[in-house]
Amino acid sequence: MCDIQLPPGATQVRTERALVEFRDKVKQIPGVRNVLLVSGFGFMAGSGENCGLAIIKLTPWDERKTPQLQLGALIRQVQGVAASIPSAQIMCFAPPAIMGLGVTGGATFMLSGEGDVDPQTLSKLARQTGGEIAKDPRVLYAISSYNADTPQLYLDINRDKAETLGISASKIYATLQSKLASFYINDFNLLGNSFYVKMQSNRENRSSLDDIRNIQIQNTHGDMVPLSSVGELKFVVGPRRIQRFNKLTSAEMNVQANPGASTGDLIQIVEKLSLPRDYHVEWFGMSYQEKENQGQLGVMMALAILFAYLFLVAQYESWTIPVPVMMAVAFASFGALAGLFLTHETMSIYAQLGMVMLIGLTAKNAILVVEFSKQERERGLSIYDAALNGANLRYRAVLMTAWSFLFGVFPLVVATGAGSASRRAIGITTFSGMLLATVIGIMFTPGFYAIFQTLREWLKEKVFHQHPAAPPDAP
Repeated sequence: MCDIQLPPGATQVRTERALVEFRDKVKQIPGVRNVLLVSGFGFMAGSGENCGLAIIKLTPWDERKTPQLQLGALIRQVQGVAASIPSAQIMCFAPPAIMGLGVTGGATFMLSGEGDVDPQTLSKLARQTGGEIAKDPRVLYAISSYNADTPQLYLDINRDKAETLGISASKIYATLQSKLASFYINDFNLLGNSFYVKMQSNRENRSSLDDIRNIQIQNTHGDMVPLSSVGELKFVVGPRRIQRFNKLTSAEMNVQANPGASTGDLIQIVEKLSLPRDYHVEWFGMSYQEKENQGQLGVMMALAILFAYLFLVAQYESWTIPVPVMMAVAFASFGALAGLFLTHETMSIYAQLGMVMLIGLTAKNAILVVEFSKQERERGLSIYDAALNGANLRYRAVLMTAWSFLFGVFPLVVATGAGSASRRAIGITTFSGMLLATVIGIMFTPGFYAIFQTLREWLKEKVFHQHPAAPPDAP
């Protein structure tokens, strides 16, 4: 999608001409099937005669297999076309990852000012902030739709004079609405149809400044008084709409990342900005959710490992035997991080979900070895022989289970098509983590069992003065 905004005061005809020019150029890009244009409305710019929206429909995924036809590359090409139209400010973006949380992808925030904020100052600061953010090579563009240069006609009402003439402010506003905009009268039914009745002046009676000055307002005595008698009209510039966020005057800004950069990188760039004393950044949409949950991966992993460990403690009735099982998680975590690094994937919410899944998957394989080693030790074998027998008896079963999982999850690693980014993130994380835990981690599990079982028995004998019970077949 592309949000299009022309300079303040541009007519709708000029806006439509720019939209058509943009559409004709974009349709020549390989991978673009069609372009839908909407005049008078934009997701970021709002509504107005100088606003527009372009919804770009791409060809199916099966026809876009080369890197030049992927979404990120196409957005850069469309942004290049947008730069060739100097008469319009065009922002191209992908839809948000979760529909309903914002209207654009990337990082979105409000530049909010406290106290009596001057619209011109806020507009200038928004442009300066966007330029400062765009200097970072990880940023594709940073832009704001806020503009305080829209030509406006300002009516300064002399309330004392209006009251003297018997005209209230509400009467002035109601008259202006009925003349310049529209005023609802009623509905009436005729021949089975319901008609909506509005009152409005003809276009030729409201096309000039003199026409507005001569608008007649009825006072409390029934006399007609021209608008020029109770107010002064003058041209000013200001914002088309005043945005409020948390009750503060704000300017919405959107930052898009270059390939290889994540929204987390964009958030860090914005957080490093040095703003004037009365201004600050307010996150919203997906960026707010990401900011609120930033740094939660460590806590989430720690809780998952803790609960898995406590369940194993209850199962084995020991604080040390579950440790060799949990050591396999370290190999899986390292493998998952290595896989994400080698494939240039980011630590997205889907990758974090895969990391949590790995805790249970890798612990399951290690449990098979530790469980049989524990049973062999209880039968009277030495710790070394028990660990060796457990590995010999269950190694084939572990490999069969692990390789079945790896083959099953591999299609996620090479997924293509709509929604493939989330599938690849989960697939790469679980595949690379399980692969390293299977090839290398499982070989260390018997050794870890021997170490911690020896430590456990030494603590029982030397510290707690408990001698291990004789095995059932011992003499």
